[in-house]
Amino acid sequence: MFEPQLHKAIAQAWVDGELDDAFSQYGGKSPYFFDTVANPEHPFPFCTVNIEQSTVITRMSGHDIYEHHATVDVPIRFEIWAEQVGSKSAKEVAYLLNEEVSKVFGGHTTETELELNIDGGQHICTMHTFSQGSRMDQRVYMWAIEYTVRVDALFKNPRWELS
Repeated sequence: MFEPQLHKAIAQAWVDGELDDAFSQYGGKSPYFFDTVANPEHPFPFCTVNIEQSTVITRMSGHDIYEHHATVDVPIRFEIWAEQVGSKSAKEVAYLLNEEVSKVFGGHTTETELELNIDGGQHICTMHTFSQGSRMDQRVYMWAIEYTVRVDALFKNPRWELS
């Protein structure tokens, strides 16, 4: 539906939230943020985001006969991949970076998430639904954070325009 616009909005929120700076404190190299999957040789830490297919919750008419709105929910999943840095374990690094991502996108206990600027839609809210870490092997830890982003999406239907 409008997943490409949501990818763009998430990437911009990543930049606005200065998350590259947070990740750079634990080594690795830029870029730290990847759409869906990172190169297997990319150094830790890094973050991937996967945007699932949206689900229409409601539909409604707009301000004229050509405009229609739909309230949609879009599941997104961030995965933070980390390894030990100095005296900090891979789990600790992943958790600390989870805290930074949560400050920007939601779910943090003291910070309010940024509003996403989505072309063709209005961000209603971001609901934090899941956050958990998992050891992937002896040296790598992955922290997953899941959200549902609710958007008021605007649709123009050119078939209905009168000639």
